[in-house]
Amino acid sequence: MNKIKNTEYILSVKGLKKSFPIYGRGVFFKKHIGDIHAINDVEFNIGYSETLGLVGESGSGKTTLGRCLLHLEKLTEGIISFKELDFTNINISQLNSLRKEMQIVFQDPYASLNPRMTCSQIIGEPLKVHNIVSTKEEYEIRIKELFDLVGLNHSMANRYPHEFSGGQRQRLGIARALALNPNFIVCDEPVSSLDVSIQAQIINLLIDLQSKLNISYLFISHDLAVVRQISHRVAVMYLGKLVEIGDSDQVYSNPLHPYTQALLSSIPIPDPIKEKKRKRIILKGEPPHPMDPPSGCVFRTRCPIADEECSRIIPPMVKHNDNHEVACLKVS
Repeated sequence: MNKIKNTEYILSVKGLKKSFPIYGRGVFFKKHIGDIHAINDVEFNIGYSETLGLVGESGSGKTTLGRCLLHLEKLTEGIISFKELDFTNINISQLNSLRKEMQIVFQDPYASLNPRMTCSQIIGEPLKVHNIVSTKEEYEIRIKELFDLVGLNHSMANRYPHEFSGGQRQRLGIARALALNPNFIVCDEPVSSLDVSIQAQIINLLIDLQSKLNISYLFISHDLAVVRQISHRVAVMYLGKLVEIGDSDQVYSNPLHPYTQALLSSIPIPDPIKEKKRKRIILKGEPPHPMDPPSGCVFRTRCPIADEECSRIIPPMVKHNDNHEVACLKVS
């Protein structure tokens, strides 16, 4: 993946927090018994025509973060700026106009497409909702353009989703996201349910679309090999917090945080000799519950180098060099 330098950011996030209240049974009313801290004080930027890969274990808060960026989930606290416009507390009318520029590709192509609508209707629905086209002829031309753009034959436009394979359905999901010419797309594990050969096709399609249309991506995945293929920069998330973020090549060649090192050690190597010789890092224990995160560093209960200081101090995100930051007290 070619490196890019950004003088401006299409998306900036500062102090983002998202909590979900938990209620129990009271005598007369539901009683608030605690909160699940899904995202805790997250900050990052995404540049124009840049892909930021977001990785972490299941339950680390990746999908919730992506949904918060699009206001599909209401923020608890924080600021989100899109094209230098703060849209954290905007009204519905302003939000609807911004939604044309920010879209999402969902994880499951089987569940994200309405089985009662034809593919032409599914892809064309955003055009009608936002009044992008005024005539039937314009509508048909745009549908054909979108089918061609994602590598599907327009002759299949009147078929239903069940008549397509998994890879074709994900192409339909991408075409729907592209219908309004967005500048930013959240890709929420878009290839996790596909075969490996089909995954490569979808990744290559997303890269080609970025080159043609200058789109920025937040690419969410638990597959580190896939993230390396598509991302300019990589952010590592654990229990609702970013623990490392940096240039893709630097993070993969020189991981600084113990959690990142453990994740990367789990990536299979095609060479059986190297695979047999290399050392895997096996993390002890289970991730803490987000309702009751540890004091200090959230990773300390599983960290092989944690000490008493790690239980008292929340590690700030510190620059290791211009393109690499890490939140760990033990990294100098």
